[in-house]
Amino acid sequence: MEGSGVPEDLKEAFKLLLAASEKGEAEAQYHLGLMYNEGQGAPLDPKEAARWFEAAAEAGLKEAQYNIGTLYALGQAVEKNDTKAAAWFQQPAIQGDQHAQYFLGLAL
Repeated sequence: MEGSGVPEDLKEAFKLLLAASEKGEAEAQYHLGLMYNEGQGAPLDPKEAARWFEAAAEAGLKEAQYNIGTLYALGQAVEKNDTKAAAWFQQPAIQGDQHAQYFLGLAL
């Protein structure tokens, strides 16, 4: 998405990330979620962002686990659910993510 070695093209990045995401690539799913969440290269769509974050989180990507945990904790794009938030924060917290540790502490 940064155009390393080529001009930046968010539309092309979106197209490639979507194709990889649909094949189950967790990193692509996470980055696609970011694009939807920020409305850059994709329409601003928090619910679609949450869907892709959750798919990447289920595949074990700790950044996505933190993001979907945050959405559940705050009730953004998904229904607020402290139990789900705590469950999603647990894995990145165990791996030393200080933000996840903080939110996990709040959720418990």
